[in-house]
Amino acid sequence: MTMGNLRYLPGLRNPLHALDLTVEEVGRLVEVGRTAFDVLILDVGSVLNTALALEGIRRATHRYCVASDRMSVQYPYHQQMDGILKPLGCGPETWMLVGMQMYNHKLEQLAKTLGMLPLAGLAYQDRFDFYAEQQTDPMQHWLGVDRHVKRALETIAASVRSPAGRKERRGTA
Repeated sequence: MTMGNLRYLPGLRNPLHALDLTVEEVGRLVEVGRTAFDVLILDVGSVLNTALALEGIRRATHRYCVASDRMSVQYPYHQQMDGILKPLGCGPETWMLVGMQMYNHKLEQLAKTLGMLPLAGLAYQDRFDFYAEQQTDPMQHWLGVDRHVKRALETIAASVRSPAGRKERRGTA
């Protein structure tokens, strides 16, 4: 699917497929993806002990955490940080927080609590993915939902393009 100069190839929907991959296979997939796309996004989900998650996190040039404003995410996040992410050399400061269902002030509070950089708050759209799939151009539908979502997505895209990255965006959400 295309939008402007963007090409988008959605991944598999079944999260169990990630369990079938080895680290070597993930490495080959990442290399093939890098030759076909300028930006490669690996959604590793919330299960960080699969080969896809571990190799994807290890190779990532940008690391995002998507979280809701429910503070229940803190306990599993700290467990994953201590048991999986820190041994990979990933401290909380290496992650950018994209908040779902929250306004920017809540995003900044949660990011501060977790030690992450607040990046963008996305308004919650109930069953948004389902409605987008029914459109002939899902990306256009996604970007056309509302001004807040579009601005947040532009902020996320700018973080990928920016070579200086995090230092420029400190304090923005």
